[in-house]
Amino acid sequence: MSNMFWLSDAQNAWQGMIGKGIKPQAVIVNGAEGVGKRALLAQIIPVMLCSKSDEQACGECQSCRLNHAGHHPDVLTVTPENNLVKVGMIRDLTDFFVSTPHCSQHKIAVIHQAHLMNNSAANALLKVLEEPPSSGTLFLLSEAKHHLLPTIRSRCISLDIAIPESIAPEVYQWLVSQYDNEKEVLAIHPLMSGEPLSALACLKAGVLTEFIAFLDDVCGFIVGQDSLVAVVKKWHETIGLKHLEMWQQLNMLLLKECSKQPLNKKWSGHQFSKLLKKEPQSADLIIKMNDLIQGVVLKFNTQLKKQLMLESLLFQIKQRIS
Repeated sequence: MSNMFWLSDAQNAWQGMIGKGIKPQAVIVNGAEGVGKRALLAQIIPVMLCSKSDEQACGECQSCRLNHAGHHPDVLTVTPENNLVKVGMIRDLTDFFVSTPHCSQHKIAVIHQAHLMNNSAANALLKVLEEPPSSGTLFLLSEAKHHLLPTIRSRCISLDIAIPESIAPEVYQWLVSQYDNEKEVLAIHPLMSGEPLSALACLKAGVLTEFIAFLDDVCGFIVGQDSLVAVVKKWHETIGLKHLEMWQQLNMLLLKECSKQPLNKKWSGHQFSKLLKKEPQSADLIIKMNDLIQGVVLKFNTQLKKQLMLESLLFQIKQRIS
């Protein structure tokens, strides 16, 4: 995959710290899902582990070979289970940091989606941060660092990754260079401009195609061409959080269009956009619609059946469209 240029500020910030002799023991890497947090660590961690160089991983020493193989004894990865980072995982991390490094100067632990720690896990982590091991470095990856305890945030250095709107054209060109269907890139880019890696993954997995087909069927239900039962039966097993998030982002684009901001032809000419433009209070409708979708997003990974949630969502939307 070609150079992810939007990571350069965070890379430079890290190199600046290292160049000044600062060796952070706890770092929050914060940014939207799909912005490249893991890719940034893939640049940082090999250099930390390399036994021959502190500027670029040699790829030849034992430490580099172990890291490349994915089972370096001085690296621990913590991944949420059922959308939760549990206290047992943090206790394992604590035990990991107690021992000295095996074949590197550093012991490195990475907590993915650290904002999903429960209270017990967060308090256990706080104890680690209060007495950090001299040879250890902890990376907390998060899409919502404000959900972390203030006492945790205050003990960490932050590397924030964001894609400003000013470089959106360059991100678009990067996506075009990675995916050979420019029409699809043109459609997905405004929906996921701040998440290029997620956008690319959705393109490759056909999520955009699914979303467009789903939106077509929603329109068919709204205008009476398709029944609620038929639409829900077709989509309740397929629909995922990404589809819902893309729908919310499309609604935000349509809301901007209400304020006379141009929308690209792909979405401006879609039947869904045309239906909303006919509404006398389209801006209010869009806001309410996004609130309804957000309600489903918040309950999506609960025990509630997606079929019932989708039925309720579509029924309420149709009620609000004249």
